[in-house]
This record gives sequence, C-alpha cells and structure tokens, in this order.
Amino acid sequence: GGGTHYLRVNILNASAGSIDVAATSTFQDGATTTTNNGAVTIEAGGGLGVFGPGSFINSGGSVTNNSAFSINSSAVFVERGGSESGTPVYLQTGSTLDDDLNAGAAQFIMNCPNCVVHLTGTGPTPGVAAGQVLTIPANKTEVDLAASMTNAGTIVLGDAGTDLSILCGSGVTLTNTGQLNTILGGGGASNVNRYLRVNINNATGGSIDIAFSTLSDGVMCAGGVGPAPTTITNNGTVTFEGGGLWLLSGAYTQTAGATFATTVDVNNGSIPITRMSGGPVNLDGKLKVTTVGTPLTNSRWVIIHGTIGAGRFASFNRGGIGYQIDYSSTDVTLVLRPIRPYHPVAPARILDTRPGSQVGPYSTPLGPQEARDVQVTGEGGVPAGASAVVVNVTVTNTTGASFLTVFPTGVTRPVASNLNWTAGKTVPNLVQVALGTGGKLSIYNQVGTTDVVIDVAGYIDAATVTAQPDGLYHPVVPDRVLDTRSGNGAPQAQVGQGQTITVQMTGRGGSGIPAAGVSAVVLNVTVTNATAASYLTVWPEGVQQPVASNLNFLAGQNTPNRVIVKLGSTGKVSFYNAAGSVDVIADVGGWFTDATPDGIGSTFIGLTPARILDTRPQSQVGPFSTPFGPRQTRNVVVAGQGQVPSMNSTPQPTAVVLNVTVTNPTSPSFLTVWPSDAASQPTASDLNYVASQTSAIFGQPTRFAGDFRQSEQRLFQIGARFEF
Repeated sequence: GGGTHYLRVNILNASAGSIDVAATSTFQDGATTTTNNGAVTIEAGGGLGVFGPGSFINSGGSVTNNSAFSINSSAVFVERGGSESGTPVYLQTGSTLDDDLNAGAAQFIMNCPNCVVHLTGTGPTPGVAAGQVLTIPANKTEVDLAASMTNAGTIVLGDAGTDLSILCGSGVTLTNTGQLNTILGGGGASNVNRYLRVNINNATGGSIDIAFSTLSDGVMCAGGVGPAPTTITNNGTVTFEGGGLWLLSGAYTQTAGATFATTVDVNNGSIPITRMSGGPVNLDGKLKVTTVGTPLTNSRWVIIHGTIGAGRFASFNRGGIGYQIDYSSTDVTLVLRPIRPYHPVAPARILDTRPGSQVGPYSTPLGPQEARDVQVTGEGGVPAGASAVVVNVTVTNTTGASFLTVFPTGVTRPVASNLNWTAGKTVPNLVQVALGTGGKLSIYNQVGTTDVVIDVAGYIDAATVTAQPDGLYHPVVPDRVLDTRSGNGAPQAQVGQGQTITVQMTGRGGSGIPAAGVSAVVLNVTVTNATAASYLTVWPEGVQQPVASNLNFLAGQNTPNRVIVKLGSTGKVSFYNAAGSVDVIADVGGWFTDATPDGIGSTFIGLTPARILDTRPQSQVGPFSTPFGPRQTRNVVVAGQGQVPSMNSTPQPTAVVLNVTVTNPTSPSFLTVWPSDAASQPTASDLNYVASQTSAIFGQPTRFAGDFRQSEQRLFQIGARFEF
C-alpha cells in the first residue's frame, strides 16, 4: 500500500528470522531498538527509516538494501558483526554511526547537505571495518569523530556534490590501516576544499590518497574544534595525485619504511607544484615521484613547502633518471640536474714505468720537474666519456725527497701535491682526479727520479641526466670494520705470506653500511707490525686477484692508504699480503649505491685542487699558524672554502674529497679526521707516521656539517665535493 507503516516496538530478529520491507514508507520511531541477527531485506520500492531516539543494531545478521534504508536525526546505527549489501545506507543529519572492526562489508553515505553526522565506536574494537566504505559527499557534510578509532576500510571525502566535505575530531586520533581518500567531487567545483581536522596515524599498510585541495585547518567543526593544530604521522603511504594539495596545521612526520608518493607535471618548470604545505615536516622513508611530460634541464618543482626539519628521505624512486631532491629550511624541491655517478671496477694496472714490469708507453723513471700524460679512458675498464677517475698511485725507486702532483691533462698544474716522500721510499696514495684532454691525466715529479705505478679502481661518468641510478655516495662517520690485532672482522691473527682474508662489509651493525644496495665502500686501510717488506692488495671477493697493489710497506713500518673498492656479490672484500706477516686495520668512511631502484645519495662534483689549511707559519693558510699539540683537536671550516659551497647553498654539500698531509711531526702518532657534528671522536685513524716523516693521504669523501675536526702541522687540499 501507499501509506506509512510504523514499527513502534523493540524487535529481536533472531538468526532464523526474516524482516521483509516492501512498503514505500516503513518507520521505526520512538525509543525502540531493532537488533538483527537474521536477515533484513528492503525490497525494490520499499523504504526503511529509523528515527531517534531509536536504534538499529546489526549484531550479526545481514541487511540487503534494494531501495532505501536511512538513519535519521538522533537515531543510531550500531554495526557490530553484521554486513550490508546493495544500495548504501543513508546517514542523515544528527544521526550516529557506531561502528566496529569486527563488522562485515557495508556502504554508508552521509546523505544530508549542510549537516553533521557523528561517527563513534563504543564496542570492543571501534573502527570502520575492512570492506566498508564511508562516503562524505562534497555538499557541506561533516562527520565528527567522537572517539579514537581505526579505519580498516575506505573513507572518501568528496564524490558527489560541489561544496565542502569535512572529517573532524577533537582530541582524538584516526588510525588508518585502510584507505583515506580526498577526491574532486561529481560537480567538478574548483573553489572548495576537503578538510581533515583530526589527528591521523597512517599505520603500516595504510594509504592516504590526496586528489584534491585538502586542508587541516580553516574550518570550525560543529563539535567545537577550532584552529588547534592537528598532527599527521605517516607509517604507510601518502599519495598525491595530479591536482592533490594538502595544507597542514601541525606536524607531519614520516617514519622509516613509509612512502611519500607524488605525481608532477614537469612540462613547465616555472609552475610551482607544491603538494604539501605547512608543518613542521619531519622526513624519513621513501620518496616516490611519478613525472608526466618532458622537462627542461635544471627545472625545479617544489613538492613540500613549510618548516622542513633535519630529516631527509632515505630513498628516492625518481620516476625518471636525472631527477634529484634539494632540501632547504623551507622547501623540498624536485630538480632535474645532471648527475655524475661513480662506477667501481676490479683493480687494473694502467701504468708501470719499471722496465721489468712495464705497463703503458713509458719504461723509464719520471725525471726531475718532468710531467707525463697518461691515457686513462679505454684502459682498465674506464670507458670513453668518463669525467674523472679513482686511481691508486705508487712511487718507487725514488732517488730524492720530492712530491708528485696528479692533475687533468691540458690544465695548468695546480699548487698541490698527492704524494710526498724521501729518497728510497715506496709510497702509495689514492687519487681522485678529473680527466682532461683526450681522457688523460698528467703526473709531475719535482725532484730526483721515480718510477710510477697507477692502478685504476673506478671512474665517474660525465654529467648526464640519463645515467643509471647507481654510484651515488653516502658518507658515514668512520667506523672500524677490520682489525686483525683484536679479531674484529677477521680472526685474531696476522695475515701471513701469500694469505688472503675476506671481510664482510655490508649489514654490519654500527658501520652505517646497509645490508643491500651497495656497490663499493670507501676504506682507510692501515698495515702495522709488518715483519717484512711487502704489499697489500684489496679487491672484490669472488673475482680473480688483480695485478695491483694498494699499500706498499717495509718491515716495522705503519702505512695507511685510502681504498675505494668494489664489493663482491655477497658484500665482501678480499685482502692479500705478499710477504712476511702483518696486521691489517680498515675503517669504513662511506659507500656507493648499486643499481637497485630507489637509491639515493650524493653526486660527484670535481674541483680544481685548492689548499684550505696550512699550519706552517711561513706558508699559513687558514686560521692556525702553529703545529697541533698532543691530543689536540681543531675544527677546520670547509664549507665556503676552495670552491665548496656554503651550507646555506642549494644544493647543499654533503661531503668533500681531501688530500691531507702531515709534516714536521716530532714523534710517532696518528691523525683522525671526522665530521664536527659527530657525537664523539671515532675509533679510527687517517694517517699513521713517525717522527720527521712527511705523509699524505687521500681524504675519504667525508660527511661534514660545514667543518671538520682533526686531531698535528697539517695541509688540507680540496679536490672535489659531493652534493645531493
């Protein structure tokens, strides 16, 4: 019939019971309760409305809605273990949804323009259950969260309508393990917003998808919530679709393992593409960028604007090669900038001037004040087009006290040295040098004659936006990974004659080297307590030992040298001693990414060598004109010196390559160089020397906070820098 039918009685629909609503208007009103454990069916053309202060409890039954089921003013729909199917349940103004995570699938729509609906959970596990969809239309509909609860289903702000949609909560937190979406709305209106005025904990597995202008402030909620800041913690995934924006009123914190994903239209580099604004913003985890269009090199797109904390994304899926991230105190910016990745190779000899073991075009020693050019590209695994190379350079058969300078062919020889020695000494040092004309480097000897041996360890690509995402650098505070004197990293025993030991580099606790994603490590290797003149070779575990050396030493001599070595397939490095027995010490100072997706790190910028510190009074450079005393530590400013940008620049420098020399020492000692912001001086050394010995070492690409601490006369030469 066409009339109105009233159910003004408490009803317990048992598990075998069935309620069938076929009339157009069937109302449950008054202080009555329907509890459903069976089946409720609203036929096509039928209609069931619950009015306050009544309630409908779907305890464990099913509701099949083929027409219209609405919860009206002051009424309560209690969802416990039941489910709904068919047309969504309509929640009208002033009504309440009391939901629970144990409930079954359901769909709810706030079907009331310019109204407020209450969402709460008074059951054992309050929340929106998996399989449920709760829609807040864009028609000035507001949902007030009355209790902290979990969303394991889907909450959508937007959909039909052309106005606001609001989710509010005063002093409560929405924990999201499901899907929380803000979307445009069926009307396509562009001058209205979605409001998330509630504290949100996006848990692991949770997803927040921002596809329209979304604000966390600016609207007084009906429940009395004003402009108090709300906090967002992301342990899952936050995704910004094209056109998605989020204005924060409080802190956004992203934890390790979480993802911040955004789509950027890069066709026009002049248009700001801010996706998130406000803060403070504290970052960790992954940044994933999907790009649309073809950009211009050096174009920039701001993706986060506000108060940016000290945190950084730990990994970066670029959405295209050449994209990098710049950080400042106010912005996180996507930029398309040429990168220069480093590629380690198995050590290979490309020069030996000794006639009995000649490699390359020269079979005579390098004479006094003589320079020679050495072809690098096309040799030792270095391809044409490489911009720089890492080589281990050794001088031997020296006839006088002298120094060697290594520099790009075709440029003026700089006032700098890479190796220093006295007559009769064999001295190695690692050198990172830009390549000059024809892919060559030049070597210069000042006094006497010397044979020169060069082993290549890796190369740096030319600046490109099409390179693979490997070879990016991560500096770490130096950490000891091998000491045969104490059994750290290898058995507690000297390395004997002709013996090889292998050392695990990846996944060691405290070293800062991850378990995967590593192509090479930067080591400071020292030999001590040597019983005979010998040499040490360091190379990737699992491949044939190369004809190359990294350290050359005499009996009783303490000798350090920097080594950048490719890792074997299991993350290990091999060490070989040729003669006698010797203790070996290795301190790790950084690592390079491999081709694993999402790698992030610093890229190499070559510089003309420049001296930034000399403590000798007759040639002073920098603030110190006196030798370092015993156990003395000094800070040396690096940022803003020798072509290294300041710490306020964009992009910010993250590490530098130094050649460090000690001279005029009065006793045996060691030198340690480390970042000034490190919590404490590391258990590591960079140079080991005896009285009156002048020693130099390639300074590892070291992380710094604008300056270094170094604890004896010192000379620092800048040769390169790394930047994000």
